[in-house]
Amino acid sequence: MPLFTETLLGRKRQPINILIVGSEQCLLSAVERARWNRADTISVSALLKISIAALLGEEFPPSAPVSPVFYHSYPQNFSFEFASTSRSPRSHHHVRLWNTGFTTHEGLLYAGIASLDTRLTWGLRHAMSPNVDDERRKISLDLRKTGATESMTLLSNVVLIQLKPCDKL
Repeated sequence: MPLFTETLLGRKRQPINILIVGSEQCLLSAVERARWNRADTISVSALLKISIAALLGEEFPPSAPVSPVFYHSYPQNFSFEFASTSRSPRSHHHVRLWNTGFTTHEGLLYAGIASLDTRLTWGLRHAMSPNVDDERRKISLDLRKTGATESMTLLSNVVLIQLKPCDKL
């Protein structure tokens, strides 16, 4: 299993910092209950809205598209975002998840990255906070508050989250 995400050209980008085990249905339900928004699909009209909001410093749509990051040559299966207190396009919490194809008796294994966009550089490109520990902690605690987690284990720089079965929530 690869340990890093990659750019479109295959260069190392960010290390995997979150693993989630559970069914797709339970994952989507838990993240929604944690009040994270599922990101919209990238489209020309969505990119135009985001660009205008960024350039004018206006409020960011809560489910704006998230740029693709690749893992094992595939873009993320799911992208979620949580607006920072400013609701500015300059600062947003993100989680990108990939279905690894591995299955346990508890569910599918998703690998992911949690990150915080802190500012815009060169117009529309985001700079990410180097403090991924806080971002990993944020999504972990938000999921825990929903009661959807069976367990959480910190493995070096990766948190492993086991979701409860959906019928036990």
